[in-house]
Amino acid sequence: NFAGLKKTITGCSVLVAVICICVMLFAKEGIMIFATSEYLEAVWFIPPLTLSVLFHFISGIVGNIMFYYEKTWHMSLITMICAALNIGLNYVGIIKFGYIASGYTTLICSFVQLLLYYFVVRKFEKNLNQIVDLRWFFGIVIVYAGFMAYSILLHDVLWARIGLLALVIVLLIVFHKKIIKIFKSMKKGKTAAKETQAEENVEEVSSQGENNG
Repeated sequence: NFAGLKKTITGCSVLVAVICICVMLFAKEGIMIFATSEYLEAVWFIPPLTLSVLFHFISGIVGNIMFYYEKTWHMSLITMICAALNIGLNYVGIIKFGYIASGYTTLICSFVQLLLYYFVVRKFEKNLNQIVDLRWFFGIVIVYAGFMAYSILLHDVLWARIGLLALVIVLLIVFHKKIIKIFKSMKKGKTAAKETQAEENVEEVSSQGENNG
């Protein structure tokens, strides 16, 4: 059920992005609650790391397709490539820009991993574009980058970040019917997929019974 699967993945990606944006916008306050002022410099790590979480989420979805086709050695190779790239970028970046560069090297490696996963899976999954909607995904990333720049520039202005969160809440209220419709369609798609799988199982059992007869 590609249509239902695509809606589910897109909806979950948006949900993960919203959660990461909330964490990013109030990273400073979170650090003050769970740590001390000595760790405030960690606020510069949060924007790239939260975006890398979103990349990892999509990579996990694409990676599941590799598991389905038993192409696990591709995953191992890509992991080693990204690990080597991470070490090299950290070596250069930390020397030139300090330890904060490690957050951005993690982001770069997460993006490279996602791209490699996608191009590998595309070779043996002809319906990949029906599973992962790249237009939606890159749209989410562009919007996320805007929030990322906003949170970095205004990390010391609490009212500005609260105002942006209030705007998001207002948009959610305005478009709540469409959002509910999307989640309902996701639920229907999941139910339809289960029904289809059940029918296939019944047919398989029936055919085995006929063969045994």
